[in-house]
Amino acid sequence: MTDLVGKPHLFLGIDPGSKLTGYAIVEHGANFRLMKHGTIAPPSSLTLSRRVYFIYEQFRLLLAQYTHAYQVTIGLETPFLGAFPAAFAALSNIRGALFVLFEQTGVRCEDLSPSEVKRAICGSGGGAKWSVEIVLKRLFPQFSPASSDEADALAIALCVAWKHNAQR
Repeated sequence: MTDLVGKPHLFLGIDPGSKLTGYAIVEHGANFRLMKHGTIAPPSSLTLSRRVYFIYEQFRLLLAQYTHAYQVTIGLETPFLGAFPAAFAALSNIRGALFVLFEQTGVRCEDLSPSEVKRAICGSGGGAKWSVEIVLKRLFPQFSPASSDEADALAIALCVAWKHNAQR
């Protein structure tokens, strides 16, 4: 898919975490093509502020590889408070730093809830993680995630891509 300025569209899905942050990049041309996926793991010895900066810097470097040639849209999973308010607070710090980066680089970002992503991939917002991974494996047989964070990130990238395409 090409935008008005002639750049192809690339979708980056991010599953943020203070210990592991998964990411996946898909390009939309005639079909979706999985370009890259991985996990960013700041050293556990770092303070929270240094882990946030580490994640920020890794995504700054990653975006620098693509923003010159692609129109980039990012899908960023929203956290839920759950039973771990400290983890929620850490995720909020990471998301804040990433929002600053996205503004600095001029990329569009969409928040996606976990249930919205599951609904887009599996047809139900309450699906189990393994059901999402089965669908992803059917769509991308070569996909072999090293962590569930990478699988979640690919699901987020696809969700934001499908959402973007539906709005066109």
